[in-house]
Amino acid sequence: MNSDIAFIILNSFGGLMLAFAVLRLIATIRAYRGIQRCPFGRAFFLSVRSARGLLNVVFIPATITTAILHQVSPGVFLPMPLWFGFGLSGIALSSSILPPSLLVLGCSCPSTLGFTSAVFQGFIPLRILHLLRQSGSDEVTRNDLRDGSNRVFTDWRGAVVHAVGFVPVIVIDLRSYTGPVHFELNHLFETGACKRTFFIVDEESISRLWSLTPTEFKRDLCVLDADTFVYGIRKIGLGAFKHAETDLYNRIRRSLHL
Repeated sequence: MNSDIAFIILNSFGGLMLAFAVLRLIATIRAYRGIQRCPFGRAFFLSVRSARGLLNVVFIPATITTAILHQVSPGVFLPMPLWFGFGLSGIALSSSILPPSLLVLGCSCPSTLGFTSAVFQGFIPLRILHLLRQSGSDEVTRNDLRDGSNRVFTDWRGAVVHAVGFVPVIVIDLRSYTGPVHFELNHLFETGACKRTFFIVDEESISRLWSLTPTEFKRDLCVLDADTFVYGIRKIGLGAFKHAETDLYNRIRRSLHL
């Protein structure tokens, strides 16, 4: 009897996870303004270059197979409630194939890690993407960061270039300026992706940004502090799910009164 109750609870939880995965799918399609604009393949290519992405590639079919086989031969295979298996697989699949709607760039320092965690909490159900090293963050922040992590084994520059090419909204934290951040900033200007980028600065970094910005981009540069951006993201909430007719980037701009 206790095992039956546990299976019911796990199946219910699996159903909720599956519903969240479907909600994330719909929100992402609307954020990209149609399924034909969603770069599923490019997102998956980027995902499998990270440890987390490779784990999902193995985890998804193994979980579904175990759940189905347990229904056929309960005494032979490991107990796995069917809908719980589908729910876990749905979450893993949405983290591997669904393209992110927001890319966060910056160095792996405490201020950027905390900022990224705050953005993640306000951007649900849409996916965010970052390539930050999480070892310097506390446990609460690290849990959020794992959900958006695509920390690659090698060639992080290639991963940045690939992600900048298709993610519709980019945020770069310039409060800590390092060599990798310099590369990311230059790439945004060289490709014109700065037009869909928010630049997070403080009193010290704003003058550096202004000196490095090409003249043709200075008029339309979106520069703001971290607290204002986080407030705007949280204010949007499920905006990408509720309002399919407008571009995600423009909704963020309007929410922040830019």
